[in-house]
Amino acid sequence: MAPVRHSTLAAFYSRHLALHEGSILEWTDLEPARRIALNAVHVAVARNESYAIDRSGRLLQWSIDSPQPRVFAEHIAHASAGESAVLAVTTDGLLIKRAPGASVWTEVASDVVQGWVGDSSDYYIARDGRLHVSGLAHRGQYGDGLLTAVDGWKHVANDVVHVCAHTGHAVLLKSGGTAEGTGGNRFGPLGHHGFGDKADRWGTIFEDATHIATGARNTLAIRSDGTLWVWGEHVGLDPVHVMDDVSDVACGDHHAIARTRDERLWFWALGAPPTRLLSM
Repeated sequence: MAPVRHSTLAAFYSRHLALHEGSILEWTDLEPARRIALNAVHVAVARNESYAIDRSGRLLQWSIDSPQPRVFAEHIAHASAGESAVLAVTTDGLLIKRAPGASVWTEVASDVVQGWVGDSSDYYIARDGRLHVSGLAHRGQYGDGLLTAVDGWKHVANDVVHVCAHTGHAVLLKSGGTAEGTGGNRFGPLGHHGFGDKADRWGTIFEDATHIATGARNTLAIRSDGTLWVWGEHVGLDPVHVMDDVSDVACGDHHAIARTRDERLWFWALGAPPTRLLSM
């Protein structure tokens, strides 16, 4: 199984990060981008903290109050962040977790290729494609019909190459390009699947995808032909074509970011047309 690719874009509610021309752009829905002189390969963001993996495998962290990046961990291949924790995968496949305020990392699992912090529930993908979940299940976050949380990590799906989640729902991508979703769906990030309340089992929401992203109320998918599609609040339950030649995408609360194959960045309010994000 191929490793999960690095994220060149990241969004969490109103905060956003993007790799651009050998540095990092950081901005909010209401504030312009600032440039951080850091040559990174991967970014992740939470409400108050930002993270990046540099080319030597160091996980760096900075915050709104302390904007100077500091080394948070070393030998890291992938990282995800949220309000509840940071999950990082080391270069030898060990999944480690660090809760807010904690001074040390704890080991979670081995032979892992990706972890994702969903705040209500967290996820990781093992090297064999098995998806595991830990946390709350009240909105159907496990995707196996269970609405009561269990202790530890539970295996809930197979043949998974990517997972992303927000508070209350999750979306996974299968190796064949099928995107499935589970959990809360009051605003439509899972399309018709459980719309109005929740879906308690994984259900197909898109086909022929190469990458997926989800935010608080919307989900986006890149199709194999490079077209970008979106559904959810302000858009509708059926996927709507947004733009072409897209290589990466991230979704926050009310906005999305996309990178096209020519390395241009786009940023827009969901439901509105994409506009070019100008670097500072």
